[in-house]
This record gives sequence, structure tokens and C-alpha cells, in this order.
Amino acid sequence: MKLEQYFVIFSSLFTVGFAIKCFQCNSAEAPECADLRSNDTGSPFYKDCTGNYEGNEPFCRKIHTTVLYTETFRIVRSCGWIKEVNETIGDFCKKADTDFINQKTCLCFSDGCNSTFRIIPSSLLSITTVLISLCIFN
Repeated sequence: MKLEQYFVIFSSLFTVGFAIKCFQCNSAEAPECADLRSNDTGSPFYKDCTGNYEGNEPFCRKIHTTVLYTETFRIVRSCGWIKEVNETIGDFCKKADTDFINQKTCLCFSDGCNSTFRIIPSSLLSITTVLISLCIFN
């Protein structure tokens, strides 16, 4: 293989710019937004993040809000690009609860990561450790 061929193959492994795809919807407007899976890439809600990010890296966001006195909830999935100070390293979730609402906001940096369920690496490691321990000590 020629050097040029290696270069073309190697460069095709990388994307240019800040391209990321996120689910973008609001369950108040589209009830099916509440239950999107990471493999729902054919969904009309799975879109490229577009816009002026002012030099910031775009990320996917999911906000789950529960109104306590009515026990109703809303899920908003979107793209974001401005992080708070403590949200600078990798995937991140925070809770903001009051007497009336519970709100959990998560942000992540891979395509479709703001779906309904995903196993984060620490959870996967914990599950693997338990399974290995059971196999060894039984």
C-alpha cells in the first residue's frame, strides 16, 4: 500500500469539527420522547447539533423534571454547549430538587448518549466485578 492510501484510510477515522448527534425533543410536545433508546437512530428526534457554539464543544443534554404534587414528569433532550464550572470533565449528572419539583440534568459527549437508558463505564465495571466474584467464589 502506498503512503497516500494509508493517509486516506487513517484520516477517514476522524470527523472534522464538532459534529455530534443528539436526541432533540420535549415529552410535553411529543410523548414518544420520554422513551427513546440509544439504538433509535432512525428517530426523527435524532439530529445533528447545529448552531454557533462560540468555540465550545457541543454536547448532548437530558433534563428529567418531575412535578411532585401532580406526579407528572417531562423529559427534554437537546444539544448544549455552555457548561457550568463543575461540569468540565466527561459525562456528568446533577440534581436540583425543591419542595415542588425534582430535576436531574445529565450531559454527555457521544452520539445519541442522551437516550433513556445507558450503562456508564463505572456501572459496567461494578457489574463485571460482581459477576467475576460470583464465578470465582462459587
